Amino acid sequence: MKTQDGKDFIAVRSSEDVRFDEQPKAETAASGEKKILFYRNPMGLPDTSAEPKKDGMGMDYIPVYEGEEEEGDTVKISLGKVQRSGMRSEPAIMRQLSQPIRAPGVAKPDERMMYSVSLRADSFIEKLYANETGKLVRKGDPLFKVYSADMVKVQVDYRIAGNERGAQAGALQRLRNLQIPEPVIETLQRTKEPVVSIEWPAPATGIVLKRNAVEGMMMRAGEEMLMLSDLSSIWVIADVAEQDISGIRLGSTAKVSFRAYPNEVFSGKVTFIQNELDMATRTAKVRVEIDNSDHRIKYEMFADVEFNAGSGDPDR
Repeated sequence: MKTQDGKDFIAVRSSEDVRFDEQPKAETAASGEKKILFYRNPMGLPDTSAEPKKDGMGMDYIPVYEGEEEEGDTVKISLGKVQRSGMRSEPAIMRQLSQPIRAPGVAKPDERMMYSVSLRADSFIEKLYANETGKLVRKGDPLFKVYSADMVKVQVDYRIAGNERGAQAGALQRLRNLQIPEPVIETLQRTKEPVVSIEWPAPATGIVLKRNAVEGMMMRAGEEMLMLSDLSSIWVIADVAEQDISGIRLGSTAKVSFRAYPNEVFSGKVTFIQNELDMATRTAKVRVEIDNSDHRIKYEMFADVEFNAGSGDPDR
């Protein structure tokens, strides 16, 4: 149709009126798509809108489609969104939570496995077999050979006692009081001849930690000649911060890594927690005991210790 001035126009019936300045309402959706019910606050606040809008921070409100609305305390999420987000479901069970506590540590000798070697009579060292610090000796191996006038005298007394039971028993006890090695006593009982030069056996397997004896010197009774230390067990002394002490329990496990073996983790057990703190560092010494039967861990090695400070019994 044409207007009076000759321009074309299309006649529209009142039932087909169209307003071009209106936006589609929130309830409508394109053909084949889910229907948008409303828009929710992107920060999870209890605020919804029927129209698209932004919050005070400029974030767009999130559309909620039909079938995704909340019902009571339940929030429904479409299966597609769950799969895309990588979410997994798992039954709720009671578990022990682990809260690791980390602390620096240093390897130390096991004080229960240290042996001081000394004699109970003045003696001269004729031969020193354990003649260097750090040398490994086995239990029963000779450490040194000594001559002692006192030790020879008690052997002579035993021979003089002869078959007299009381005198012989007293002489035998004096031999043992001087800790004369059993092989020497057995030889004396068999041959009745005193052993002048005595080879002294190692009381345990270990390394020579200290050596005060020198071949040819005289050692007084009670003087420490050698200090042996068994390496089969090692202590790691960790400095644990004051605020972490409450999370560590005796008997709990610990993981220890040494800087000498960065790719290995050694398992240990907490056997002692110091009863006082260091005033300067506000730390307490915690002892972790580790098996070292292969002798790989050396004294004074630096270590990193991780304690399992979990909640313990999950039923508590």
